[in-house]
Amino acid sequence: MNIDVGKTAGLSLSQQELDEIVPRLCFFAPSGSGEYLRDLHEFLALQALSMLPSGQRTAMEVFEKVKATIGFRVEYEEIHDALARLAKKNDIRCTLERPNDPHAQFLLPIDRRNEMRRAVREEEALEREVLEQWKQEVQGRYPHLSSADIDRLEVDLKAFSLRLLSQHSIEALQLYYGDDESLNLLLERMQAKELSDVWQWWDEEKHLIRLQEVTGFFRQPTDRRKQYIASLTHSLFILHLTQLDPQCAAIIRTRIPGGTVFLDTNFVFRLIGLQGPDFFRASGKLVDISKRLGYRLVISPETKAEYDRTLLGFLRHIQSLPLITSELAELALTATSDEDFHTAYWREVAKRRGDYVDPRNFYEYYQHVDVILESDHGVTIDDNYHEDVKSNDAEIAAQASLIRRTMEDFYGPEAADQVSQIVLDHDAYHRLLILKLRGSSAGQETFTNVQNWFLTCDSKLPLYDRVARGGNRQRLPYCALSGQWLQTLRPFVGREESLDDAQVEMLISPLLRAYRRPPAGLINDIIGRLSMRSTYSVNVVGAMLSNQQFLEQFRAAPNETAEQDLIDSFYAEYAVITEGELKETKERLQQTQDDLSRANEQLNSLGMNIQKRDEELTDALRDAARNQIHADELARTLDEARTDAKIERERREQEESRHSRELAEKKLLIERQQQQNAVLKFFVIVGVWGLYAVLRRPVEFELVASIVTAFYFGAVFVFSLWRSSLGVWTTLIIPVLLLISLGVSALVPDFRNAASVFGILVAAVRPTIEGIKQVHGADK
Repeated sequence: MNIDVGKTAGLSLSQQELDEIVPRLCFFAPSGSGEYLRDLHEFLALQALSMLPSGQRTAMEVFEKVKATIGFRVEYEEIHDALARLAKKNDIRCTLERPNDPHAQFLLPIDRRNEMRRAVREEEALEREVLEQWKQEVQGRYPHLSSADIDRLEVDLKAFSLRLLSQHSIEALQLYYGDDESLNLLLERMQAKELSDVWQWWDEEKHLIRLQEVTGFFRQPTDRRKQYIASLTHSLFILHLTQLDPQCAAIIRTRIPGGTVFLDTNFVFRLIGLQGPDFFRASGKLVDISKRLGYRLVISPETKAEYDRTLLGFLRHIQSLPLITSELAELALTATSDEDFHTAYWREVAKRRGDYVDPRNFYEYYQHVDVILESDHGVTIDDNYHEDVKSNDAEIAAQASLIRRTMEDFYGPEAADQVSQIVLDHDAYHRLLILKLRGSSAGQETFTNVQNWFLTCDSKLPLYDRVARGGNRQRLPYCALSGQWLQTLRPFVGREESLDDAQVEMLISPLLRAYRRPPAGLINDIIGRLSMRSTYSVNVVGAMLSNQQFLEQFRAAPNETAEQDLIDSFYAEYAVITEGELKETKERLQQTQDDLSRANEQLNSLGMNIQKRDEELTDALRDAARNQIHADELARTLDEARTDAKIERERREQEESRHSRELAEKKLLIERQQQQNAVLKFFVIVGVWGLYAVLRRPVEFELVASIVTAFYFGAVFVFSLWRSSLGVWTTLIIPVLLLISLGVSALVPDFRNAASVFGILVAAVRPTIEGIKQVHGADK
């Protein structure tokens, strides 16, 4: 189901375009006063580059992407200048040395592109996480809702968020832009009491669930939910700022001159902690920012008087009520969504569990509001023009009457009747006071030259102010809601993460009052009555405070007796209901017992057969157990036999291995002995032949034969010593030497001598060859 963004938020975007740009705009971090528009152009140029395909892009491509993404009516030259500034700061790369050149192209570094895209994915994941957790919570509270119902609630939540935060943004922009007919028409449409243009029709039950859960999303947000709401608020503010009129952002080019901000009574309640810890922190942060920008925060004597009247009236009311216990205080806190005097006291009672807290002692501290404001926040009382304005009774009465008529038109006569005349006069007084302080600048005001404002948390006052300015020359409103004021100041202080929580807690809108839990005053009256009982049931009190019919009847009770009767009656009805539920439970128990008795009878009738079958089964189990024992014994015997066989096999393998090693050693010894015998045989044969040749030959051959024989024996000796290291080729020395001997003998004339030498050669060949073979085998 798609949301009509134009109808819901007044933005000229489709839902797809909105979903694409919102997660990106939340990262916009302006540097502060005077640079907002400049920073915004650079940010939009960077985002456009990250959304375009990778590569070099012209300024025109970036400009077209900016326009297509957010509908921002910006000039091409502004985007081109922004790209040039980014290039000079090395945030992006430029293809030319002069980035202002119209032919320059720009490139976003890949690491920066990945970083920006990763941040967007994380923001999108945050949205999915927050919405999924909310849907699970709603499903847990309403198990009967289907998944289609839950999905529809999610769509309605998105539409409501878009309307609420867009209204907030436009109201904040009105402080910049001032009075404008189209802007006023848009605000009037967005502030309609009904949400028919945002939500489609649903049946009554589911519509009430939708009202409660969707508005509850904003009333009590978790930390992650606050982060999501703040990001969405920031993005929508920028979109409205640029789409309504881009030139209104130029107002932010100048520095705020500071001035005086008068605080409304309701803001004072928040600032001193009487409306809960969240408002206390957020209001203090807003005061700090305002002071940092040069604003002086004050209250008027009229606000001090209204505060005193409100507190004294409250103290008179609670004097008739007894002390409450911490259990009742905790129940009361869960029963209302209000934050006021009552809830502040309840929190103190709940915190000091077991101790009674006297309300008069608790509230005594807050009676000195002027001291608290000045010492803690530097807020003083300013009585400038007080007497002049206060004495103008006719004008105050006319303005108060206009406020009442405005409330009747927007909220109905009943809502208007609930506001006292004193409060109306107080609000009228402050409009006249602010106009008096602004003087004669009416019609020429801008946010940066107006120095007097009225800061309030009352959403009816901006409505009244627009009506009051209808035909007059005042261009800017006299008042600002606290959330609008914070949103308006944010561009001047830059992006501060600490402001996110304050931004969410400062959201003020009639839309959030579409569903309100019972007011704290009503709950306080009920628990005051309950505390007078000697005993009470926590379950009964919880049921009482959550029963809408009972609350309406108690509110309409004419006197205290009727109120007490309602409480007693509720107790009695609750007891009857409980008794009925108990009776019904007993009847179900009795029926169950009867069914059990019948089942027992059937079991008894089958008892003998069951017993016989049990005995047979027992015998079978006993036989099976014996067989199992026997089988276990056989298995153990087999395992032992397998173990013995394995041990024997390992022992035999070890013996065989040892015998193999011994056999190999003996074989090696035999081979060595054979080698030695062959060499010895070789030496003996060669020696005998050599000796024979020496003894037999004549003198002329004896010299040659002796030299050859000696050389031959020396070579054989050397070879026998080095055979293991000289290698196979060294064995060729012997035949070479023999050939040399043969040649020498051939030179001798005596043929017989040569024949003798040849005989020696022949006799030595065979043992020589055998010796070489044996030596060669031993070397291998």
